[in-house]
Amino acid sequence: MVIVFTIFANIAHANTIGFADVVVEYFDSGNGSLSCPEGQGGVFPPPASSATCVPLSVVLGDDPGSTSDYLSLSTGSFITVGFTDDVILDGVGNDIFISEVGDAEENAEIYISSVLSTNTADFTFLGIANGNTVTSFDLATIGFTGQVRAVKIVSLENGGFPSAPGFDLANVEAINFSPVPVPAAFWLLGSALVGLGWVKRKQSFES
Repeated sequence: MVIVFTIFANIAHANTIGFADVVVEYFDSGNGSLSCPEGQGGVFPPPASSATCVPLSVVLGDDPGSTSDYLSLSTGSFITVGFTDDVILDGVGNDIFISEVGDAEENAEIYISSVLSTNTADFTFLGIANGNTVTSFDLATIGFTGQVRAVKIVSLENGGFPSAPGFDLANVEAINFSPVPVPAAFWLLGSALVGLGWVKRKQSFES
């Protein structure tokens, strides 16, 4: 199952600043227990029979509180998430954080791209994210000096099956980031609309 999104910003959580806010692409290898995106909505650890279908938006935004909702990526499955309201930069210390809430041997390959893309050639390998922890990455370790707009997570191991169907991705966070500026054309359009409204109002007064 391959699902490609140009816009999929059905945010499940309130805070998206510094967190991935759009799903760019999703691929289900079919190695999981369900024929749909599976995971949990704020219950961990789950019993073996509790895997349910979840919206892909569970990996977007933050996870406030003591529980996390997550998407289980079975072996060979992947998801690409993007940042539309900010870009990740190489700053002081670690820059990108991948949160996995499983407790089995679940790892994933992490790739990054400067553009919101589904083209494999646009991505650079960053490292391996581990299970049951928040794995941090410093862009400087691979000499990456550009901005990051997309992060791809490819599940490697499925050591906890069936109670843990795969790499349980909760969210993708950036510490060193910069807001994406609103295009100048948007401001010009806004000014034009305001001006048009003023003219119409003036005409109504004169008539």
